[in-house]
Amino acid sequence: MRIIIILLFFFLSLSSCRKQEVGQHRLEYLMDIVIGAGQNPLQTHVYEKAIRSGWAEFLSNNQLHDSLIEKVLIYSITARPLLAEPISYGFVEEARAFIADKDLPSTQQIGIANPIPGESVGDLQLLPGIADIKNFLRKDIFHLILNLRYRNSIRSTTDHLVTFRFEVFVK
Repeated sequence: MRIIIILLFFFLSLSSCRKQEVGQHRLEYLMDIVIGAGQNPLQTHVYEKAIRSGWAEFLSNNQLHDSLIEKVLIYSITARPLLAEPISYGFVEEARAFIADKDLPSTQQIGIANPIPGESVGDLQLLPGIADIKNFLRKDIFHLILNLRYRNSIRSTTDHLVTFRFEVFVK
């Protein structure tokens, strides 16, 4: 009976997997963050950056009109150390990414990660959300927000580059 349950779980997990959608165009935005030594693990540390969208230039460069854009989805959110050797992001208990419009105010979660303690060395990959965020990117300026909660106190200060990639789907 136990084997049947394990096999059923395995097949259900495989059947729920689907290939991530890929649009006709990709937009990429970068955010530099500094994780400082001694930061309190009991607090959520918020990193925020105002981003100039460049939406009008994107449409012009690709001979598109706003009405031709069906949707914009988050494709990936990746953090990696800047000017340092690869590290393990196991010190991060939870990472959440948001996109915000400060004029409304409106916020949409676009990614989440819960790294495993002692995880192998590599980039921090957040699982992308499924919301259409076209309305945020249409603005001249939007905000990208990364909330990090740590497992324990940070021992050294490190610089990181967070890359937000969006897929643009044309009708």
